[in-house]
Amino acid sequence: MSPAGTDPFDASLLNGLVFVNRRIFRASLKRLCLTRDKHVLAVAGPPGTGKTYSYKLINHIAQAHQPLMSMAYIDLKKENHAMFKPDMLARRVMRQMGCNSLIGSIPKLEDSSSPSGWIKELCDWLSGEAHASGKVWIVVLDGFDHVDLRSETNDMVIELVNRSVDSQLLRVVLLSYQPKQVASVQPTQRIEFETLTPLTRQDLHDFVASHARQSNPNVDPGDIDRVVDQVWTGVTELGPRRTEFLAEKIAQWVQS
Repeated sequence: MSPAGTDPFDASLLNGLVFVNRRIFRASLKRLCLTRDKHVLAVAGPPGTGKTYSYKLINHIAQAHQPLMSMAYIDLKKENHAMFKPDMLARRVMRQMGCNSLIGSIPKLEDSSSPSGWIKELCDWLSGEAHASGKVWIVVLDGFDHVDLRSETNDMVIELVNRSVDSQLLRVVLLSYQPKQVASVQPTQRIEFETLTPLTRQDLHDFVASHARQSNPNVDPGDIDRVVDQVWTGVTELGPRRTEFLAEKIAQWVQS
């Protein structure tokens, strides 16, 4: 857990997990969750920068603001994108929002005038339930930029993004995205763009130094450097999970 009284947007220790740095990303999330200026957050960045890992901080923030805020996280990276239909997206959002009893009322394609009309009805249903709940719904979509994503499911992502722009209670976070998924957002000022970069040794050093000085303000700088070297060289992974492995290694040090 983070220290008592820590602003959840500034948290670095998340129930045994570690979230290092990301000052700009944290500020973007704060605007998304607490102001009426930004309703959509589109996150980009190469593999290994922690886009997927970022949902852990969003979840921490949502939990800290219960019952005024809830989050649904839908990750398609390991699924068959070509088989994922719009109603599947709507169903997963509702289940994670604790609305299982409403699943039976989901709009059906055969009851709609057209596929595009069905997508609008699905989004009407989702946004309507968000407003009926009286709390902010943060829908986090991960892996929805895949080339095999069904065209109608992509259309629903676009519709959800545009609905959130006009909503006071619906927010959308895209952890990777296609340009066309955000191209139609109006006003454009409602969308926040964030590009993540790989964690650096300096990021790690800043975290270790800050954490160590909380218990010992006079900690030896050499001790800090030794910890940083041990963690940094202890992670040899250079692929998409590097940020996650670094965080796990840091968490082991924190808990030791």
